[in-house]
Amino acid sequence: MYTLRLRYMPEKTVVLPLAHADVLQGVFYSLLSPEAALASEIHDKPTEEGKQYKFFCFSDFQGKYSIRGGNLYFKDTFTWEIRSADERILASVHAHAHTVNVRGVNCSLIGLERAERICLTDSADITMMTPLCVYTTRANGNRRFYSPEEEEFCRSAEKNLISKYEAFYGRKPGGAVSLEPIAVTPEDKCVTKYKGWYVTGYRGKYCLSAPPDVIDFAYYTGLGVKNSAGFGLFQF
Repeated sequence: MYTLRLRYMPEKTVVLPLAHADVLQGVFYSLLSPEAALASEIHDKPTEEGKQYKFFCFSDFQGKYSIRGGNLYFKDTFTWEIRSADERILASVHAHAHTVNVRGVNCSLIGLERAERICLTDSADITMMTPLCVYTTRANGNRRFYSPEEEEFCRSAEKNLISKYEAFYGRKPGGAVSLEPIAVTPEDKCVTKYKGWYVTGYRGKYCLSAPPDVIDFAYYTGLGVKNSAGFGLFQF
């Protein structure tokens, strides 16, 4: 497991809507598309609700931008961080990352960093880089999103992490998993639109307690749901 930090120079200004999770997800899958079998396997898996997981997550674009008229404008270089527990995914991204097209703008790779980390502790304070979201789906199909003020928020995130770990490794974690809010303010709430429906998530700081390999796994795959759409990425 490792992280790829990709630095791009756009040929002209990249314009993103404020709600752009689906745009970045599309760019990500474009890096897998040359590997047809892998792309089909990853893309066509059922969602979390079908108890199938994609085992990757990514950051928002990181760099200087301006906001005008409901859009983000990236005129200069930006960095994009991609993580995965599945090294086939990272190998494909690495091989095809030389250029990406973001809403019609070609962006050339000007820097690539591969980073690995090994957790040596069973407790870590984490800060969400992208919103952490958890929900349940009601019988009528509506989604009920939870907030950190509700016990189900952390309990659902814990269960989701355990389920992903078991699906990837074929075994249960070697110890308890616990997530607790440390500092989450009203400003950390994020409501965004993704493929026609609204997603509510929360940034902020949390304490994640688990066996070190589980914390590492969470680092590379994300917390909560919709990791493959850019939700749940954190830093230490």
